[in-house]
Amino acid sequence: MRDPRPSRTIHWLSEAFEVRAVCSGNGPLANATRVPLPLPQGPLWARKLRGALQLKLRRFDVRLWPAGYRELAAQERAREPEFIVVHGLALLPFALAIRGANARVFFVAREYYPGHFEDRWFWRFFLREFNRHLCRAYLHQADIMVTVNQGLAEAYRQEYSVPCGVLPSFPGPVDLSP
Repeated sequence: MRDPRPSRTIHWLSEAFEVRAVCSGNGPLANATRVPLPLPQGPLWARKLRGALQLKLRRFDVRLWPAGYRELAAQERAREPEFIVVHGLALLPFALAIRGANARVFFVAREYYPGHFEDRWFWRFFLREFNRHLCRAYLHQADIMVTVNQGLAEAYRQEYSVPCGVLPSFPGPVDLSP
């Protein structure tokens, strides 16, 4: 796993719990079971074109559930997880699908997704409405939501009427003395 924030979460939780990480990539996961997300099929150019069309035609359901995702969600749901931590807005619907009756979903909103790359025309043209749709449809379904600072938490509260806590995203202290 390349992203240090989910990796730290997995490491921390695995000290006390059985952890299954549904994720892309193939890096090492200490004390956790990696469950790989299905890889996209076809040539890169075709996947990019298909993705762009899905976004512009607002086929968000197709974009959210590529081949193999529903089957994997059903398999993970059958395991009856108790607690699900999800990093990243596009994976929130997947996490909610595997939650079952008793599990709780902890959503870590590391960015303000509705305006994450607002300064880039490509993002505004293809992804802005997708992210807004995800926020409107799914944020209120998370049991717990946190973001990295008070300003983002307040923006989520105001725009989407969801409670949002603050969990800063920085490494632990390091002694820098010579």
